[in-house]
Amino acid sequence: MELQKANNNMEQGISDNTKKASDRYADIRIALYKKHILLKEISEMLKISRPSVTRTIQGIQWNSTVVDWVRDNLGITLPPIVPKYTKQQKRERRDKNRLILDPRFKKYFTPKELAFYYGLSIQFLAVQRCHKVGIPYRKLGKKVLYSKEDIDRYIETKAIKNKMCE
Repeated sequence: MELQKANNNMEQGISDNTKKASDRYADIRIALYKKHILLKEISEMLKISRPSVTRTIQGIQWNSTVVDWVRDNLGITLPPIVPKYTKQQKRERRDKNRLILDPRFKKYFTPKELAFYYGLSIQFLAVQRCHKVGIPYRKLGKKVLYSKEDIDRYIETKAIKNKMCE
């Protein structure tokens, strides 16, 4: 019962915001019509693309030049756009995708981790697997894993000896 009430309130809030935005857009269009101003003229005058002007007026995008022009010439104040994600949500999304474990304590690496920690590209590893060369790997179903020992052994075999060092 409470869940249904919460869903109804959420839907009502979304529809209210949508209705307010469409009403504001209609008010601006009416004001522009009464003053015989076209969106094309506004975009040429402000030197901004026409879709950008339209999206700003619709409340999809924020362009301070257009907002100031609408406020000064039409007397209609556009509310600021609410960001899709808060700073905390952006940070959480970024941290979720970040590789956290220290490579010194891992026994197996995925191609993404290997590319990140050792400065290789994922495509390079894929091509090497396709040609059956490079770092030995293991497959568990679709998952590809590289052993720490195999990586170290491969890196040691790629050492180049200079005549000066001998």
